[in-house]
Amino acid sequence: MPKTFINVILPLAIPKSYSYEVPEDMISKVAIGIRVEVPLKQKLYAGIVERIFIAEKLEYKTKPIISILDESPLVTMNQLDLWRWIAQYYCCGLGEVMNVAMPAGLKLESETKVIYNGSDINEIEDLSDDEYLVAEAVCIQNELTIKQIQDILNKKTIFLVLRSLLDRRIVIIKEELIEKFKPKMVSYMKLHDDYMDDLNKLSFAFDLVANTEKQTKTLLAFVQLSRNKNFSLPVAQVCDLAGTDSSVVKAMEKKIYLSSKKR
Repeated sequence: MPKTFINVILPLAIPKSYSYEVPEDMISKVAIGIRVEVPLKQKLYAGIVERIFIAEKLEYKTKPIISILDESPLVTMNQLDLWRWIAQYYCCGLGEVMNVAMPAGLKLESETKVIYNGSDINEIEDLSDDEYLVAEAVCIQNELTIKQIQDILNKKTIFLVLRSLLDRRIVIIKEELIEKFKPKMVSYMKLHDDYMDDLNKLSFAFDLVANTEKQTKTLLAFVQLSRNKNFSLPVAQVCDLAGTDSSVVKAMEKKIYLSSKKR
């Protein structure tokens, strides 16, 4: 007997969408562009329906969708076409495009964090027992993951409860910005002002490193690049001229009033 299947885009960096079976009681409600709750590797996700098709059976085993989260599509066919173009152009998966394109409150998974939005739940009418229990728990704990909410309700599927609380703005999704960019730090070196202001003292600095050819070359390179002014110069630039390396500068710090800092 033919069955109804769907391809679902998940907000993950995976190369393809996954296929799921649609239970008979949900067939009339499923549509391209709506969100469905689906399992993947012991976690739950809210994914976007990309395709609906009929088949006797598939070559691989499929799991059924757990619930339908929307009454009407959130993503149009034109938007899906744009997602496909972006994925092809930037050589990435549709899930990565979805992850960027959709607001946090619409991308739900087991590790998603929910925080309280400050509403007085005692003044909100028509909350179900599950909704009230979740709202109260989030209020007390400040933030909970969806997995923790599942444990509180002792239910596997809680996305519909969560959607209701999100729609009422009783809770909101916590967005965490992970700073991946780290600025490149450059080491600079600088002599004590006294050395550059007094030729005798500068001569004394050369005497301190006279026994080490590399240190002498490094100090000479610094003076040449400074043009008789005590500039703060990149260590790499000085060492390149002297034919030495940063370890020589570190050794010089112990002998003369030389400072090297990263910035």
